[in-house]
This record gives sequence, structure tokens and C-alpha cells, in this order.
Amino acid sequence: MEARSVAVIGLGALLYGDQGFGLRVVHALQKQKLPKHVELIEGGMSGLNLVPWMDGRKKVIFISAIASESTPGTIHCLSPADLESLIQSKPEPVSYLGRSGECEDSQARDDQIPADDERSLLDAIQTAEYLGITPEIVIIGVEPESTKPGLKLTENLTKQIPIVLAKVKEEIRS
Repeated sequence: MEARSVAVIGLGALLYGDQGFGLRVVHALQKQKLPKHVELIEGGMSGLNLVPWMDGRKKVIFISAIASESTPGTIHCLSPADLESLIQSKPEPVSYLGRSGECEDSQARDDQIPADDERSLLDAIQTAEYLGITPEIVIIGVEPESTKPGLKLTENLTKQIPIVLAKVKEEIRS
């Protein structure tokens, strides 16, 4: 393999609990010895800014919290087509603006990852494909338990980090 032919990109926001899962996994990988052809990237909430990081790669592994209404802590290994199916199976986003244009009380939404996060990742992958950037794409996601503001992962997701690390290493080898 050529230098830096595999990118492992952690997605999410550290300030919102389990939504920072992908970044936490990348931080754990930074402490381990990996092959020289692997580049670790903190993608955050980058959206279309992910496209250049896919360019010139043989493989890109995205790690993120992925909400699919599964049991919290469930690990998902998805292709872009799987992600698209997941997004299409979700109900359409609902506006939370009241008649006056002000935000209504939306306590029920406090614990959910915005649908735009998964859509943004899929848009970046599809844009890359449209531009002729076609690495093998693997998405490793974990069902979040809480995305309320806070710096810590829930215990459920913390326990999944070693399992996801092993899956990432397996993907790097394959």
C-alpha cells in the first residue's frame, strides 16, 4: 500500500456526550501503534469538508454515533448504501419552530442526534463519488444513549470503545 492510503476519520462533537464517540475512538487510536499507511483524522462535524480527506485513499473508515433506534451501545458496520437506507427509513424531520418563529420547548429532542449529522456524512460520501473519489468506505457507528451536553460518554458507549478499536484494526488489515 502507498503512504497514507487508509484514513480513519472520527466524527462527532465532544461537548454532546455520546455524539463524541467517533472522536474518542480516534483519540484512543492515537495512543496505539498503527501501520504507517494509516492516517487518523478528527473530522468533528465537518460535512462536505470530509471530501478532501477521502481523495487519494484506498479506504476510508468513518467512526460515529449512528442513531437507528437500536439498543444503546449497538455497534453498526455500514456501507454507504446501508447508511442511505437507514436515513430513508427515518421519519421526515419536524420543525420545532412555533407559530411566532421561536423555538418551542423540545425536551423530547434533547437526547437525539440531529438527523442532519447522518445526512451530512452521506452527502459528503456521495459528493466524493460524484467527483470521482471512490475509496472503499466503511462506517462504524454505535447507537448513542445520550447526546445531552456534557463531556463524558455514557458507560454503555465507553464499554464499546475496545470492541470498535478491534473492528477498526481489522478493517485496516483487510
